Amino acid sequence: MQLKGVTLSVLLGTMINNDMKKVIVSIICILGSLFSFSQKTFQHSYGTKSDEVPMAFIQTADKGYALLGSTGGSSGYGYLVKTDSLGNKLWSKEYDVLNFAITGVSIIQTKDKHYIICDQDNLIKTDSLGNLIWENSYYGSGSIEQTFAKAIEVSGGYVIVGSTSSGNGDASIMKIDTSGNVIWASESPEGFPQDMALSKYDSCFYLITASDSNMNIIKVSKSGEGIWSKSIYINGIPSSYDDAQINESWDGKKIALSLTNGMGQNVWFSFDTSGTVINTLSYPTTVSYFSWAFCSNPKYIFFTIGTNDTISGTQYNHIALFKTDTIGNIAWSYRIGGIKDDYPIGVLQATDVGIAIFGSTQNFSEGLSDFYFIKSDSLGNSGCNQTTFSVNTLTTVHVSLHQNNDSSGYIVENKGEQTCNVASINDTNFNDCICHSPIADFNFSYGANDTQGVFFDNSTWVTHWYWSFGDGTLDSTDISPVHQYKDTGAYNVCLTVKNSCGLDSSCQIIHYPNLTLGIETVSTNTAVNVFPNPSTGLFTLNIKGVNEKTTVHVYNMLGEEVYAETLRQAQGDNTIDLTNQPAGIYLYRITSEKGELVGSGKLVIIN
Repeated sequence: MQLKGVTLSVLLGTMINNDMKKVIVSIICILGSLFSFSQKTFQHSYGTKSDEVPMAFIQTADKGYALLGSTGGSSGYGYLVKTDSLGNKLWSKEYDVLNFAITGVSIIQTKDKHYIICDQDNLIKTDSLGNLIWENSYYGSGSIEQTFAKAIEVSGGYVIVGSTSSGNGDASIMKIDTSGNVIWASESPEGFPQDMALSKYDSCFYLITASDSNMNIIKVSKSGEGIWSKSIYINGIPSSYDDAQINESWDGKKIALSLTNGMGQNVWFSFDTSGTVINTLSYPTTVSYFSWAFCSNPKYIFFTIGTNDTISGTQYNHIALFKTDTIGNIAWSYRIGGIKDDYPIGVLQATDVGIAIFGSTQNFSEGLSDFYFIKSDSLGNSGCNQTTFSVNTLTTVHVSLHQNNDSSGYIVENKGEQTCNVASINDTNFNDCICHSPIADFNFSYGANDTQGVFFDNSTWVTHWYWSFGDGTLDSTDISPVHQYKDTGAYNVCLTVKNSCGLDSSCQIIHYPNLTLGIETVSTNTAVNVFPNPSTGLFTLNIKGVNEKTTVHVYNMLGEEVYAETLRQAQGDNTIDLTNQPAGIYLYRITSEKGELVGSGKLVIIN
């Protein structure tokens, strides 16, 4: 009985162990599913009717994000958008003192939830809502102005990497206190700074600088003393200036750097704190933008790139995201965005282990281009506007670091506070995973011999384009076509665009060869209503909001005027008779006595 009892106990224990294993496995699977489900995915765009240029972004302490750039083009006002963890805009600010350029702009969030913004000529500190606390500019020895590229919060203040001579001189690094007062500063004659990383392993700063002849890595102690400076050689050749990013590895024991140099090479490599190269990867030279970030797993790297592949016969930049191990094997890869220009400027791994990408879009924008913010899960799935993307295994490349001269001491003084105006901005936040009705718009310029029309599409939310050039020739489905006209005259050019939500059209009269007439937008004006349309030739024009006489002109598709009449009523209903015209599409224009355009559009005559 004892033996049987022992056997029974063993059997019972085995059953319990097997059941427990199943339970544990089930719990792990459930937790894994919950973890995957908890990774938030979205695509959003932010901007105005102007042109927004992205510069830098961070994830904030509340698991949201801060997106930094400019509005009104690269020389416009500073533009800061704060979002929640789902990419929904919480607030946005405009800064009219800043001169944001494509290089040398960054943002950090401090431990007290404030923000430090590096402008090329100024440092700004704001509160947690983007309101100004202080804004300073600085100069060095001989009144050489300081410009700034990146800030890192340290004990007792912030360390700033920048440059002298307004971006054309030596690299500089300085420490300031929380009020913006200079504590120490150092200088290195090794080119303009691109980026900076702080190693938690040795508490030193690693700067990447660039000049026309070489790119360099500079190691600086926490007190600002230069430890070593090394030039980057690729395949035995000094790497000349273009663009670079540097970042600390997951354990702080090594630093990784990606660069695109003047020879069109795209290279990633890591090195230890002594400046010894560990491993390298290279990517094909067709890439126009390159940025990357480590994940928490030391075996993998996430890259986001801008590719110059061809879609619809036209060259555009597109965003690609892919995951690779440290020897270049691709785990997965995707293209994200629309058909026209999209490009990334940065990527980071979020606290939920998903991937966040910040860049620019012409496809999902209110104006010429908007901020484009993408959040995927850890497998690269962002929820929409995404296809697979072919990436070959990345190859190794020979990278060596050659010793330079040490950095030197440098005196930097605070020039004092500058005037900075901060205001809320009238911008829009779009959810790019929701279908929006397309908006047709285009510009025009004259090409060769003033008979060639060069058309530039400015439409948004579009997947298909249809052009009619008004001269009876074949239409085009190109995005921004070039069309050759044979005869002079006025031509009604129409662009119809569509997506899965609908379609929209915009027409313009193109005059040849009289350049002074230019083009006139003839998209629907809400002050004029035409009915019935189509009709057999009798149309009623209902005009509102006009207090002077108006004249209507009607043109056929060859640009010939077929009808003109001064309307009897400035406001209300007016009838025009085109029953003597053949069936087809016509264009009308209504002008005031002052020659101002009141309304315009298309008339369709049917038999």
